Amino acid sequence: MPPLRGAPGLALANLMMVLMLAACAGLPQARTPPLLHLSPASLGRELALVQRLEIRVGAQSRTFDVALEIDANELRVVMLQFGQTVARLVWDGHQLQQQLAPGWPAVISAAQVLNDLQMLWWPTDKIRAVLPAGWALIESAQGRELRHGDQLVTSLVMVAPGHIELKQFLVGYLLHVHSKDAEPEIAPR
Repeated sequence: MPPLRGAPGLALANLMMVLMLAACAGLPQARTPPLLHLSPASLGRELALVQRLEIRVGAQSRTFDVALEIDANELRVVMLQFGQTVARLVWDGHQLQQQLAPGWPAVISAAQVLNDLQMLWWPTDKIRAVLPAGWALIESAQGRELRHGDQLVTSLVMVAPGHIELKQFLVGYLLHVHSKDAEPEIAPR
């Protein structure tokens, strides 16, 4: 995999600072969400699409273009901002490889990005099968909720066709995911 090229812009640096502050700013003290680590093959289909991703932390927001490819062997993600590659991730079901631009904060780990993608795209039964005791994935016509006991940890809501809102309550961020090429697993069927 070629190395990342170019330095992230000032906007990315600002987002990183906001995310690091949010991580330290008294977020609810609860268990962290379990990392799913589902194999690419468990998706049960191939997928190749481009998504627009808006990340909001407090009053700050940034937009990325994300190329996502999944086949039986690998999940590959490239994130771009202002035409610059800021992150590359490859997951083969055993090892997560990452290349992150300088200044990329630890609060947005490659594992968290992988987890969010799997919460969005993988079938409910595959996710439920790997959740530890005390965790539940609840599905409705509007979306999904990941709960630890009575505590809401993650919510995914279909705002409009091709537009999903994903909230990570423990980590403290909100994602708006726009996909034109495919409907996520949480889409009403």
